[in-house]
Amino acid sequence: MILIEYSGGRYTLRYIRVKDSSTSKYHILSVSNDIKTCKEGIAWTFGMTPSEYNPIKET
Repeated sequence: MILIEYSGGRYTLRYIRVKDSSTSKYHILSVSNDIKTCKEGIAWTFGMTPSEYNPIKET
């Protein structure tokens, strides 16, 4: 997870870095400030909870 603080630490932007398995390219996704872990962030992008997001294999 990438955290960027601004305005003297009053605000924090949260991002996760993900790899596209089909192209091997990395992408940066913005996530909600409520997100605390990378897994939670990825699940959030799919509209799931971390417990719901358990892929066996990603393609």
